[in-house]
Amino acid sequence: MKQNNPENIGSVSRDECRTLLIFRSLEKNNIEYAYIGHFTSGITDSILSLAELNLQLLNENIKIRKRVYFILVEGLQNITRHQVFSPGNADKSGGLIIQHIENQFVITTINHIAISEKGNITSHIDKINNLAEDELKRYYREILEQQKLSKKGGAGLGLIEIARKSNNKLLYDFVDLDDEYSIFFMQTQISPSKKEKKENFNTAQNLELIKQTYFQLVNCSLIFTISGIFVQDKIVYMLSLLEKRIKGRASNKNKIFNIIVELLQNVVNHADDYEINKKLGHYGIFYIAEKDDYLIVTTGNYIKNEKIDTVRKNLEYINTLSVRELTEKHRDILRVFKNGTPKINAGLGLINLRMKTREKINYSFVKVDDDYSFISIEIRLKKETPHFSALNIKPTDKTPEIVLSSDDSNYFFRGNCTVGDAKAFFSPVYRWFEEYEKNPHNLTPIIFDFKQLSTSAKKAIEKLFSILQQLNKETVVTVRWLYSDEKSPIYKFGQKLKESFPNIEFKFVKSEDK
Repeated sequence: MKQNNPENIGSVSRDECRTLLIFRSLEKNNIEYAYIGHFTSGITDSILSLAELNLQLLNENIKIRKRVYFILVEGLQNITRHQVFSPGNADKSGGLIIQHIENQFVITTINHIAISEKGNITSHIDKINNLAEDELKRYYREILEQQKLSKKGGAGLGLIEIARKSNNKLLYDFVDLDDEYSIFFMQTQISPSKKEKKENFNTAQNLELIKQTYFQLVNCSLIFTISGIFVQDKIVYMLSLLEKRIKGRASNKNKIFNIIVELLQNVVNHADDYEINKKLGHYGIFYIAEKDDYLIVTTGNYIKNEKIDTVRKNLEYINTLSVRELTEKHRDILRVFKNGTPKINAGLGLINLRMKTREKINYSFVKVDDDYSFISIEIRLKKETPHFSALNIKPTDKTPEIVLSSDDSNYFFRGNCTVGDAKAFFSPVYRWFEEYEKNPHNLTPIIFDFKQLSTSAKKAIEKLFSILQQLNKETVVTVRWLYSDEKSPIYKFGQKLKESFPNIEFKFVKSEDK
């Protein structure tokens, strides 16, 4: 495949980030939903649950649902095994975009890779694409029998299975970020059967459109977006996914989630029915953008033009109220409902939004046609960074220096560890990581620079890695393991840990090269 150089990554026109234009970009490209950012096992579980619900809502038959789900699992595993984190791009290091085009599903996985891996990926996929169905089966067995596992596991078996299950060739491309890193796009078209392939579907053109959409979402700082018909069940799965993606103190997370629920309920309950591709429903969009110290939560949906004046006046009125007036208005509305008075357009959800944010509601209307307009509502929320007391242990002749400071993303172990009771020495470290797991950063890079290790220390470190493996479900744990030479006991122990904990990303670095 040809290589492309991304243009204007990180910059975007104001118009391109308008809610309606983002929605139309997703709608035009038949995108069901997109996720941008790092991937953990917890995040992938939530993505799969949301995808499964979408397939049920589309009334797809069980056979194609199973195939789509299988390919999603393999694609997501491919991302989590091989994602790397280029400087400044940890939160944009991967992506998943799902399209539904008539009777076809198209899944695009996106992850950052080292440029040095491009040749291996290209030759492997090209070989898969050139094999017939029976040859693919033989190739799969051949790799399995020879156990040619890659450094990160898998040996590319997942790609072979994706090709077999999809009934189509794998499409891919690279976009170089710099001299070290590249963005790897892989697209899989899933047809119900060989006979039902969409013959006029231009796969190469579609991949180009998806790449453009991806960069639009990245440049608009979006970390998650979902569009289409909104129903109540979608909210539950979206919240499960966002809970694992949004970091912050518990009190602030609760506030953010309450606001998200209010916005989503507003779309579910008050969007007007609109027809797209001969399907009628409450169409809308929900997305979260991350800019500087703010999360920007936005919803958009269709509304009949005849309602605009009433909704606009209601929003203008609510934006003028003080906190005290909002509280009184909220109490009055609840009293009306309690007394059984017929339901009125009270704007209770919008009042709740203002009470929780203490900020005016940003909104806009864009006329779509003679009957409908598109309303977008935006809430800006101040982020709160997770905070923990730093753990600093000074080095001795028998114990290493340990620095764990989540505010600075600074985690390292350095020196000798030959103390007799290493388990007791590491006890505060265990407790620190167990507390950190409750609300970690998106990325947790740890440096290990041991000089000598006793048997007791090795057992204590293995226990630490068991904790890190659990932590890896909530954050991406990366390990830089320093060593003097490949014959040293330190290097061999690091290799043993890598084999025992394959889901943790290891990078071995010679001490002289650090």
